[in-house]
Amino acid sequence: MIIESIVLSILIGWIRKGKLRHLGTIEIKGIYLFFIGGLFQILLFAIANQQGSGIERLLYEQFYVLHLLTYVIIMIPILLNLNWRGLNLMGLGSLLNFIPIAANQGKMPVALPAPYAPNFDLGHVLLEPGTRFKILSDVIFIGHPYPMPKIMSIGDLLIMAGVFWLIQSAMMLEKSNALPDSESI
Repeated sequence: MIIESIVLSILIGWIRKGKLRHLGTIEIKGIYLFFIGGLFQILLFAIANQQGSGIERLLYEQFYVLHLLTYVIIMIPILLNLNWRGLNLMGLGSLLNFIPIAANQGKMPVALPAPYAPNFDLGHVLLEPGTRFKILSDVIFIGHPYPMPKIMSIGDLLIMAGVFWLIQSAMMLEKSNALPDSESI
């Protein structure tokens, strides 16, 4: 999801005669927290799914709290950089994803279209009649002819739009001091 948004934004940036080198000049406070939160989430999903003994069992038992903590970590740089509109969209998207996850025992509900069979990791669960915040869950199916079918949420779409906007804003900067995007692109 994010990769497609990054690639598309860079391609459009080049078409608009933007500079890829400007991406390295933008100043985002606490940017390392995006990577820490994302890496922590990847590790949590990978290790907690093992359900073994020791650390695996602890992560499995505390998955709900730890999964929500990854969102808190990711939200910190967004709050520190409210002057970047692209980050604001990413933050809103993350918040809209956080809501159904928090309301459904730390798992994102997924509306799985037929004929697909559920094969979820620990962070996802099949959307059921009792699911809370269904509209914010993964309910948007992107299928054939798209080469990589997926199910997304409204939050995912906003995150993708935010990534796109942030890259566009950075690539179109005329100054090397990388001021926040106070004007629309």
